[in-house]
Amino acid sequence: MIVVVASGKGGTGKTTVAAALAVAVGDRVRLRFVDADVEEPNAAILLHPFITSEDNVYVDVPEMDEERCTHCGECARACRFNALAVLPDSVMLFEQLCHSCRTCQIVCAEGAVRWKPRLVGRIRRGYVETDWRRIEFLEGRLNVGEARATPIIEALKERASDECDTLVDCSPGTGCAVIETLRLADFVLLVTEPTRFGMSDLEMAAEAVRRLGLEGGVVINRATYGNAAAARRLITRLGLDVLLELPYEADVAKAYSRGKTLLDACPQWRERFEQLWWDVARRVARAKTAHRRHQ
Repeated sequence: MIVVVASGKGGTGKTTVAAALAVAVGDRVRLRFVDADVEEPNAAILLHPFITSEDNVYVDVPEMDEERCTHCGECARACRFNALAVLPDSVMLFEQLCHSCRTCQIVCAEGAVRWKPRLVGRIRRGYVETDWRRIEFLEGRLNVGEARATPIIEALKERASDECDTLVDCSPGTGCAVIETLRLADFVLLVTEPTRFGMSDLEMAAEAVRRLGLEGGVVINRATYGNAAAARRLITRLGLDVLLELPYEADVAKAYSRGKTLLDACPQWRERFEQLWWDVARRVARAKTAHRRHQ
């Protein structure tokens, strides 16, 4: 089972919920935690993993053979991403715009396009110690200034096999990196806050989940801080269920600032997070059974 924790906007408590859920069930199930918020990964601040290895992630970008290139401009005209500019005596490549689609190579009649690797980020692997088990830990880190997060997400997906249950901390929003991460999911756990911004962005996130044909549910964080009743009405209208409501607790914010999880501040909530996990597992099992019946 792969559960992706997502949110329409940043700051709703997505990583707080994901880390607490991992700690709550890490002793009960064989679990992998994947921090796929590659532009600002911070789950490690709460989970304190032991990092055992680190791999670089590269993408291929074109390099022109000037001896063969006639500067005809076909490669630049064919490039959908405007990553190439052909001048009378040279070819300029805007590496961060390149999507490695190889269209330039296909249209080049002179065979002047070759490829070179470019470093865009890295994957860190390790584990988190619990009382009875180890939680496998994977984290993607995009290099500062890079425009595209999807190569790191794809590298994470390659390394996250189906050997155990997986909990994924996704980037906020509904951009390309989020959609690429959601494609992994058996279930999407949307974390929101009962504010106007939170509810507005929840609608966009819920629409993305719907269009991808995924199962989903909602956690309302800081439910005592805003208009929780309005949030519940919206969630019902979106065809989703509220799976958990968490009140606003100053102790949780203080614990977070010290690199501690929600359950360190409020251990009495552990059972609620365990119940959340098994609720999601039941929903995933029902959805898979229904899918097999329709086949």
